Amino acid sequence: RGAQPRPEGFTREGEVERLALALEETFARGGAALMPVFAMGKTQELLAQLHFFQKSRRLPQTPIYIGGLGRSFCEIYDRLVGRTRRKYPKLNLLGDIAPQVMDGRRARDFSPKKGHIYLISSGMMTEHTLSNIFAQEFLAHERHSIFFVGYCDPQSPAGLLRATKRNDSVILNA
Repeated sequence: RGAQPRPEGFTREGEVERLALALEETFARGGAALMPVFAMGKTQELLAQLHFFQKSRRLPQTPIYIGGLGRSFCEIYDRLVGRTRRKYPKLNLLGDIAPQVMDGRRARDFSPKKGHIYLISSGMMTEHTLSNIFAQEFLAHERHSIFFVGYCDPQSPAGLLRATKRNDSVILNA
């Protein structure tokens, strides 16, 4: 948000609930979810949140994919678990959640699978990144969803996509 004030009634709990409902709706219509995220921070935060959604049976046990750089940061996060304060100090992201790593070499052959979740960097969907390439496939099918978690620069592909009104055309440069 930067210098923007919080919207009236905004709470983290409310946003977590909104995410859970949106994922449920996506899966109910046979779609998959793409979440363009930053490899450090948002990947780990969302992995934990999705883990607790699944553990509480709010979401089904379904594959969660991350990018290679996100995996590298998760390894560091897990290795340093005893050295930093954590909300969930016993959670081992790679061991407990076991996300699958997307191979960038197969990006052009990618097709989203029903009920799967893709936490792919870059969060701004910068051109030539996996999230940008994947978003093009997601946008081609209305059953799928793209979720933005956190800040998107208004001039980035993610920011431009967020500003696009439903049913308007959008072109993401790949």
